[in-house]
Amino acid sequence: MDEALGQLRRALELAAQHPAPRPRLLTSWCIATVLHLQGRHAEALREFEHIREVSAAEHFPHGEDLALLGLSSAYRDFDLALLRGREALALGRRFELRKVECET
Repeated sequence: MDEALGQLRRALELAAQHPAPRPRLLTSWCIATVLHLQGRHAEALREFEHIREVSAAEHFPHGEDLALLGLSSAYRDFDLALLRGREALALGRRFELRKVECET
């Protein structure tokens, strides 16, 4: 997983050159997911929260919803995990993001 994380960080450097936020945010989501899978939950939570904030500011609901799903997985507190999962479902329904609705 460390090698994957390194490759994703290099991909993020390339994505940062793209004018649109989508490639950068989706690559960041992959990094956060790897951190979560490595058990580095605090780092993953920070990354998912950053993705959520930037996605909301950039009016990118798919990124925001993916970040909420990541937060619901990475939180070790069940109540917070459930809250973020419900937020993801509500946002997914609002923007008709059917895939998100199925993953929640």
